[in-house]
Order: sequence, then C-alpha cells, then structure tokens
Amino acid sequence: MKLYAKALVALVGAAAMLLPSFLSDGHISVVEGVQISVAVATAGGVWLAANVPTLTVAKTLVAALLAALNLVVTYLTTSGHLTASNWANVAIAVLTALGVYGVANSGSRAG
Repeated sequence: MKLYAKALVALVGAAAMLLPSFLSDGHISVVEGVQISVAVATAGGVWLAANVPTLTVAKTLVAALLAALNLVVTYLTTSGHLTASNWANVAIAVLTALGVYGVANSGSRAG
C-alpha cells in the first residue's frame, strides 16, 4: 500500500471534490466537472510518475492536460462557452508544456 500512498491521497481528494459540488445544488455542472477532471488528472499523474518509470513523459503529459483543463474551466467560468480563440489558447498551452519537455537545458547556473 505504501507504493500507492501518494496516488491514493490524490484520488481521495479528487473524489472528495464531488461531494460539495453535488450537495450544493444536486448536480455537477460543466465547470464543476472540469474542475473534478483536473483533480483526477492530478491523481493520475501522481500515480504515473511514481509507478511507470518507463513512461518518462508522464509528468509532461499530465502538465499538458492540466494546462488545457485549467484554461477550459477559466473560460467556462467567465463566459460560459469556448470560442475559437479560447481553443487556440488551449492548444498553445498544451504545445508549450510539450515544448518544455522537448528542450534541454544547457550551460551553467553559476553567475
């Protein structure tokens, strides 16, 4: 069980988000659903990073997904829908996260 402790805590937190969202008005709205998706993706990322060492891009993929979901929930909260411009920004956020993985640091930190 120790091997999965961090992922279990993250999953319990994601599940716990359902309760107040549902109890407040009896249903899960689109925005609440996306917020819960962020929590579930975080839990999945915690598990992947710790338990699938061959998946070296796990953290990057989860970061890209979380960047996209966070933008989606922001747009849905502020305007209630997603425009073409919003989708372009979501794509840019995902490509940025993937680009960070693809670029290697070099040089010295001394300065």
